[in-house]
Amino acid sequence: MQIEDLLTVYLNDANRSRLYRYALMLTGDHETASDLVADLALTIYSGKIPENVREPIAYFKTCMRHAYCNSVRRDRRFRELAPQLAEGDANRDTAQEDRETRALLRELLEGEPPEWIEAFEAFYLDGYSQKEIASGLGVSVNTVAQRFKRMRMRIRKDQTKLHQTLLMVFLLGRTLL
Repeated sequence: MQIEDLLTVYLNDANRSRLYRYALMLTGDHETASDLVADLALTIYSGKIPENVREPIAYFKTCMRHAYCNSVRRDRRFRELAPQLAEGDANRDTAQEDRETRALLRELLEGEPPEWIEAFEAFYLDGYSQKEIASGLGVSVNTVAQRFKRMRMRIRKDQTKLHQTLLMVFLLGRTLL
């Protein structure tokens, strides 16, 4: 389907009502549900939806579910980090180190799409599995593994020491926080 066709399906009042009810069921909150439905329109209009979509409503629901799951994960990471930041200097130092590591990582991966940089951080620094990341991005686990491999190779070329540190953190099963 073309973008115009997808927009036509989305703009149908009955379809938008179904999507809103689905979002409300997911979130339990009217405001968040409205935001999910509105964000879906932006996603459609931006052309980020593949042209081979056969069942637009089902695909739209999947997009909204992924967007909601990603927002819940971001909120959870923030809530986990917030108490640690308030506990004292030792934790502030750790949080500062984490921010510095993430800033350096983002610098090394400059040019990569932001969602892939966040996924890379989530895997190596936050302890998410490749399966969870693949589900959140709507791609296969193999795609995630291959993309991470290319990103690691890029880092290895630029910063051997950071690459080794990231691998040690991952292998020890710890996060920096």
